[in-house]
Amino acid sequence: MKSVLIQGIRFYQWVSRHMMSGNPFFVPVSGCRSWPTCSEYAVQAIETRGPIRGSGAALMRFLRCSPFVPLGKTTHS
Repeated sequence: MKSVLIQGIRFYQWVSRHMMSGNPFFVPVSGCRSWPTCSEYAVQAIETRGPIRGSGAALMRFLRCSPFVPLGKTTHS
């Protein structure tokens, strides 16, 4: 279960990396303002907390990540 979730996130990262590079098959998007990115945080959370608790932590991080939330609130998870 853990490896399937991580592989899915890595696939998403691969696709989004091509979107941000201006690949003509995708519409370019802006970069992430948080470090680590929400997807990298999700991988770390799943690896350290397991698939259920890690996915929950990643979901909470994703829900806090928006342009309307002050930057300092998204970098500390």
